Amino acid sequence: MHNLVAYFAALREIRGNHPLDDGEWVGRWRTAYLTHKNREEVSPHTLMALISPDFQPNYVDPGLFEGVAEGPCRISELVPDTICPNAEGVEFHNDHIWPKKLGGLTDSRNRTVLCAFCNKLKSYNPSFWGWSDPIPEWVSDLLDGIANQIRGEFSDLWK
Repeated sequence: MHNLVAYFAALREIRGNHPLDDGEWVGRWRTAYLTHKNREEVSPHTLMALISPDFQPNYVDPGLFEGVAEGPCRISELVPDTICPNAEGVEFHNDHIWPKKLGGLTDSRNRTVLCAFCNKLKSYNPSFWGWSDPIPEWVSDLLDGIANQIRGEFSDLWK
């Protein structure tokens, strides 16, 4: 629960109390991004908040993974010491480890396979993220792309 609370706090800290379209959040986003780029410590909660679709001016839903998902269910990779309750022969889904609704890429580096039951339980809850794991490379790649979008859309605020 602590990680979920910390993620929401980071998201709130960047967003502020104003409507997003006024751009008031750009300076806070930029500061957190540049701190990360300078290899200074930034909490994983803040980094994952930075990729929220709310902060992506040209956000396009990444769609679905290509290819058929084949088991076994990998819920134990997301929730240690957990064993999927389903036997073989059930429907499997390609799933975003970091939820696409929260900005996760449809990229093999952010993909896992879950049975339909475990996928529905996981939904897009960020509690299942490996908060103590190193931040994946795809997150830095995505942050660079978002920074370019924000710089273009809010060039007068990117100072």
